[in-house]
Amino acid sequence: MTPEPTTTVGPSADRFLKLHIAEYNALTTRSTYYITISASLVPVIVILLALVAQMWSNPYSKHALLIWPTGVAIQFFLLAMIENAQVQYQNIKYIEKVLRPLIGPLLQPPSGFWRYERYLSDQRRGAQWWEYTPAVGAAVTVGAAIAGRLLDPAQRSATWDALDWVGVGFNALFLVVAFWNSFKVVALRRSIF
Repeated sequence: MTPEPTTTVGPSADRFLKLHIAEYNALTTRSTYYITISASLVPVIVILLALVAQMWSNPYSKHALLIWPTGVAIQFFLLAMIENAQVQYQNIKYIEKVLRPLIGPLLQPPSGFWRYERYLSDQRRGAQWWEYTPAVGAAVTVGAAIAGRLLDPAQRSATWDALDWVGVGFNALFLVVAFWNSFKVVALRRSIF
């Protein structure tokens, strides 16, 4: 869905150019906000783990009620990070596939511009570590939750109850969604160039 470029020249072209640059600035500002939100999720996970560790030491706490919801919450934050990467790549794709063709003909004389994403694409051929890190983090979270339940001294003599199986089910679902979305993010990045 590449739009037809505008071929006007003069003051009208200047107005179109300013409009497209304003749209570019809005997209890059949105990307900055998403990066800030994504960076703030890591401390939230650390705070959540500190709270769970404090509640774990309470002799009356039911550890299954701590482990499984914590696993889901951590995976939720990791899914938000994956979504952030997807939004970033969608913004880049829009800039490269829609805005660039609209702006190019308005420049007098025509010249190349916004070459940095192309440069990065040439440097990055395969999957990048940050594209799968949240999904791997989700796998580690599920593994740690299962290990935590199996190694829990209060759980050793008991069998898993329905809460444990529901917890494993929800965590496994989030894990599958994390990997699926990570694959989609990689495919989106590869579709840009």
